[in-house]
Amino acid sequence: MRAILKILPIFLAASLFEAFAADEIVVKTQPPKIFFGRVFEFLRAHIKDAKNEMQMYILAGIAGYPDFNGVSEEAPMVFFSGETGTNYRPRIAVFMRRDSRTARQIKSLFKPVYLDGYGDYETAYLPLYAGISDAASLRPLKFENAPKCLLTAEIPASYLAELSENFKRGAIAKFLTENLGGIKIEADIKDAQLVAKIRAGVKDGRLRLSNKASPDFSGAVGMGKFLSAHSTLKLEKPVELKLPQAGERGESILIKADGAFAVSADKEMDADYWGVISICEAVNVETMEYAGTYFKTVGDALVFSNKRQKLEKITDALARQKMAPAESGEFYARLCEPRLDGDQTASIKITPEFGADGSIQGYCAEVKISAAAAGVIAQRLLKAAFKTEEGANWQ
Repeated sequence: MRAILKILPIFLAASLFEAFAADEIVVKTQPPKIFFGRVFEFLRAHIKDAKNEMQMYILAGIAGYPDFNGVSEEAPMVFFSGETGTNYRPRIAVFMRRDSRTARQIKSLFKPVYLDGYGDYETAYLPLYAGISDAASLRPLKFENAPKCLLTAEIPASYLAELSENFKRGAIAKFLTENLGGIKIEADIKDAQLVAKIRAGVKDGRLRLSNKASPDFSGAVGMGKFLSAHSTLKLEKPVELKLPQAGERGESILIKADGAFAVSADKEMDADYWGVISICEAVNVETMEYAGTYFKTVGDALVFSNKRQKLEKITDALARQKMAPAESGEFYARLCEPRLDGDQTASIKITPEFGADGSIQGYCAEVKISAAAAGVIAQRLLKAAFKTEEGANWQ
């Protein structure tokens, strides 16, 4: 039973932290009473399943919900990811009185470590996994008022390097590692949606936009039933893509993409997808397959799809259609805006931040998840929470 109850913090946020040991990822929420109250009110209205709702309250109640007796109602609840060189795992810190009802409730579950605090409250560290074996390395929290939004998060640039290693320095992870700095996140609940604003800095202002407008391929690609995205961004320095040719060991086709793209997918991300990327140097790629995806060039564009028939359909459309440059300055307003369809919607809008010299100083993203989608996610997490490590189902 104890193993099940320890899922509660993971249900909220701990899964974000477990794999990243480079530097501290720090998440600060509103005081527990406010934070859990807002989250559960939101979920209760949209889970619409009595069993799941009861399970949610069982987990929360053991952690002190709804009143969180003896826990500060001014200071934030803080999640830490764990540090390099230590042998303890992600942990939570709150200001709490050790003689409070909440402290007694969670004592056997988390084995808190208490340090100096403020007023009648002490800093209480709650290890989420095997415990804190090096308590001497912990430091008391400095009192600060909790954020006005649901939570804030800071992710250091070194996290991206760790991400790159986890994905074997894949092209996307490598690009993020080499170009982006730290990430800051603000999340809140607004108008029956979970909304997050994310800002990522750019190292050394490396990425620059060309002063030329880019073509917009989205019209030719069409809109998918599940997700679509398009960009009117044109880079000053092209990004190099390498496509290995089948049957020729060590040989590959070098393609220089200069930014604009359109992507669309049907039903599920792995079901039917296709897209177009603009290229700045003439390359002739006849229909070829690599890693389950087909590629072909047509004019100044590289087309890709997991279905050969779809690939040919898109290339035919591009061959018949003269792609017009985007409206002047449009890429300043929108870099990428994919959107899921239906009631279970989610969207992300990414825009670049420019410096006085035209260089990109950072990227801002706004993510919105509908109440329906959040309810589905919560139900799946609750289902996982009521299974032990051995797989026994407690529902």
